[in-house]
Amino acid sequence: MKIAIWIENNWAFGRIAQAFKKYGNVDIYDWRDGFESDRLLGSGEKWRDYDKIISTSVIFNYREFPEEFYQKLVCSVHTSEFDHTFFKEQFVIKPGTIYWGVSKEICEKMKGVNVHWTPFGADTDVFPVKYIIKNKIKTLGIVAAHIGPEHPYYKVKGLALFKEICEKGGFEAVYIREKTPENMFDGIDLLMCCSTSEGGPLGIFEAASSGLPVLTTKVGNAQEISGIATFTTAQEAIEQINSWNANLRKLMICTERVTREVRTNWNMEVLVKRSIETLCRPMSYQPQV
Repeated sequence: MKIAIWIENNWAFGRIAQAFKKYGNVDIYDWRDGFESDRLLGSGEKWRDYDKIISTSVIFNYREFPEEFYQKLVCSVHTSEFDHTFFKEQFVIKPGTIYWGVSKEICEKMKGVNVHWTPFGADTDVFPVKYIIKNKIKTLGIVAAHIGPEHPYYKVKGLALFKEICEKGGFEAVYIREKTPENMFDGIDLLMCCSTSEGGPLGIFEAASSGLPVLTTKVGNAQEISGIATFTTAQEAIEQINSWNANLRKLMICTERVTREVRTNWNMEVLVKRSIETLCRPMSYQPQV
């Protein structure tokens, strides 16, 4: 089976696609130049060379394709913020297309569609265990740009909540943006996810794979990690961090448990191979009336 993955290289799905290329032995067509359909399709007929095409639903924004195209398409939906102006993931159902939701949360929102849960985690080769807990948590990191409330990204990523936690708890805030995997989490003591909606988030899996403590809202696949600490309010987050700081042994045990869980059961190599096996089996769909 010949599989193509059309990727947005600057999004989290880009790392997922690279894992497919690394572990799934599939053909990658790398969509680096934006969202225009001509660039996506090359000559306009390139998709005919593949048995399956994995993409995101952004592909539907530009033009209609022949019915045969949709029969090959596996649409990976990686954000539950459908029709969101920032994420550009407009939810358009096409007959014949198989849908992959990267979290249970997304699958539940895709009512009336035959959607398969295809979870993704961390490439444990790219994110080996490198962090060792030695001191109390003083610096909190979040994978997001430092932007203001006027930006649509601000609310989804829960940046107001992150700011409140840091200010009320007396923690230093670090906004992680445009770093390589090798130094992505350097300089922080704990990675937080404060999002109201997520597919992954991949950052939580990658930090946990690296041996770094993590704390997250109950979103996406993060809430599926066995033993992970979650919170709802700023006060809950502060109390959890203070509890760990009062007992570093407790923090070490919790972090080691989550790291082991991620590296074992959320290993991208295992998940990609399982996904490829699923693709090679007949996958049914429900035609939309």
